[in-house]
Amino acid sequence: MHFAFNREQDAQKKSSGFDEALQYFREKGFQLSWHYWDVWKDERTRAFTVAKITCQDLLMDIRQWVDKALAEGITFHTFKQQLIPLLAQKGWLGFTLSAQGKQIELGTPRRLKIIYDTNLRVARSAGQWTRIQRSKKALPYLLYSLGPSKEHRLMHER
Repeated sequence: MHFAFNREQDAQKKSSGFDEALQYFREKGFQLSWHYWDVWKDERTRAFTVAKITCQDLLMDIRQWVDKALAEGITFHTFKQQLIPLLAQKGWLGFTLSAQGKQIELGTPRRLKIIYDTNLRVARSAGQWTRIQRSKKALPYLLYSLGPSKEHRLMHER
């Protein structure tokens, strides 16, 4: 059954579920790096980073679109369509060769999918953890349940 709401109330209701996720994402700083392992462990929770980006304006452009995807629910298809021309304009699209002649993957659809999925999932998980911590006096227990996979690892079934 569908109930009619005031548009303002409806918008507030939809966005309130992701307030903590958005706050977590927006509080992150920036970290330029060439390799994934240049930004280590806990640093990733405090800084937005994308491997192979050494120019802050490009990192800020990608972060802006990840933020928009999180805040407005933009699909990966739209995210990719908007970013590919921008990345092409700035020379960070496709593959390039290193000084040693090794092929390096820059902004490909595969990498954009990883950037999109990883950042949205981590932000939403951090937001969920914040909500769990806020309500732990009233709801002190967590229940682990298996996901929808057909086959589960043995240690997850125990």
